[in-house]
Amino acid sequence: MKNKRMSWGSAIKEYVTRAFDFKGRSSRAAYWWALFTFAIVVSPIIILTDVFNYSWNGWLEMVRFFISLIVLVPTFSLTVRRYRDVGMRPGYAYVIHGGQVVISLTTNVMSASMFHRFVFLNWIVAVLAIIEFIIVLRPSAQVDQS
Repeated sequence: MKNKRMSWGSAIKEYVTRAFDFKGRSSRAAYWWALFTFAIVVSPIIILTDVFNYSWNGWLEMVRFFISLIVLVPTFSLTVRRYRDVGMRPGYAYVIHGGQVVISLTTNVMSASMFHRFVFLNWIVAVLAIIEFIIVLRPSAQVDQS
């Protein structure tokens, strides 16, 4: 099998068309192109919702919530495929990436007084993110083509 380079366009197409595909593999390039696009396009929108949310009476909080929902499943499936591509069982993605998502969602719905009691949860998310970063940087595992 010849190894071809993944372009930005084909990576985004794969991200969208394989949104609910938790089988198979995704290359390192496909993963990073999709996350780079997410960082460039979606992150500023989420940051702006935080900045302007107080003056718009929470309307932007709904925008942020729906954007997060839209990218939740495609990003999760991409991560599962990436873990499989590096030779790891998908269960690790469910624990590591899923743990980040669940803990982040939990801390987002906490009141300020509760959040201060559970600030250690952010440290857990940070540790899981570092572990995941190391995993997704790994090169693709060799697959026996026999």
